[in-house]
Formats: sequence, structure tokens, C-alpha cells
Amino acid sequence: MFETHEEAIIQSFFCSDPGLLEWRFVTQRFNREWFYISQHYIEVDTQCVAKRMLLIDDINEFKALVNAKSVDSWVDQVFLVTPKSINGIRPWSVDLLLEIREYEPDPNFLNRNYIYMVDGFPPHFQSTELDGDWENLEFEILYRNTKYHQLEPSQTHWAFSEDQTARIEKIILAGIELFDGNYLEGVKWATTKVNDLGNRCPLEMVDPEGFCQVVGFIERLKLGSDKKV
Repeated sequence: MFETHEEAIIQSFFCSDPGLLEWRFVTQRFNREWFYISQHYIEVDTQCVAKRMLLIDDINEFKALVNAKSVDSWVDQVFLVTPKSINGIRPWSVDLLLEIREYEPDPNFLNRNYIYMVDGFPPHFQSTELDGDWENLEFEILYRNTKYHQLEPSQTHWAFSEDQTARIEKIILAGIELFDGNYLEGVKWATTKVNDLGNRCPLEMVDPEGFCQVVGFIERLKLGSDKKV
């Protein structure tokens, strides 16, 4: 679970909801996987669609969220954050979550086991060490990402690289490829505001979330013949 302290509270003038609390920081009690969730919702006052980020480290809370039927809010995308004890490679890894498989528990245990399919390397993680038994049990799909199926393997690596130069280079090369190798047209596209990207230049979107949006947009353009600006 996430926790914080009373002295971390912020007295903010920007909170529109009187019941909303703002904190300078939170800590995670247990070194375990958690979910970084992008959620869209409709603002009550303006009826406009807005976006917020949710941090959840309890699988039951996550299940309740993705199974909730609401016309006022919906999950956009989910990133799985894992410690080395789960991903086996890095101290912490952030990967676009593609699917969660929930396995029926062993009759002798109450805990359920999970396999997380991600867009990265390795392509999946498991909540519990494989033992040759539980991973062969029946499972059900707890969550499936259908929006970003067009992303190629390792795109998440690019998206969360600490080196923003790598993301910039990737966007430029993708733009050039989009225009059949024409360097000038590709760079012009990458530095021009694009309506379908919120009237932003692709090269301005080098943050992790923005990069994923650009990648998805380019993949959709490849399926068509128009170079939208």
C-alpha cells in the first residue's frame, strides 16, 4: 500500500474539491509491483473530458477499477511498475501492460497468482516464482489492453529510457520512414504541429506518455496513405 505522513500535507489554493487532499510525497510500504493508470473522466462543472493518473498497488482495487461500469470515467492505459524481484533485470521497470492472467489458487492456499504480459523485454512477469504447477492451472483474463496492440516489442524501453535523446532520434527516424526516406519532409513533419496530437509537434512529446502517443499515431498513419498535419 501507499502511505504518507500528516506533515506532508499541502495547503493548496488550487484544490477545487473540498474533500481532496494533496501531499508532497507518498511511500510504498512493500517492495512489490504496482499499477500506474491513466484514466479519463468527465468534469462535473464543465462536462469536458479530463485526465488523471492513478497509483494502485492492490490487485483487488485494480480489478474493481477495470470492472467498474461508468459513463463518467474510463481507463485509458495501464503501466506495470515492477521491482527487480519481479522483473529480474532492473531495480525498477515500467512497462506498458498488455494483459493480466489470473490463475486459480491452489486448494491449500488463498492467494491467487498472476502473469503480466507487457510490451517490453522480457515480455511477461509473474507475481510468484514459477514452480511447474500453478502456471498450468486454469486462468481467466483479468485485464487486456486493446488500444495499444499496434505497438512493436520494446517500444516501452524507448518510452522510458532515461536518455530523451533516444526518444527524439526515434521520432525523427519514424518521421523520415513515414515519408519514404525523405529526410527533409520527415524532419518537417516532426517539427510541425499535428492536429491529431493535440496541436503539438511530435518532437515536443518526448515524455514517456507523449512518446507512446506519437508511436501509436505513426503506426495508424502507416496503415493509411495520408500524412496528417
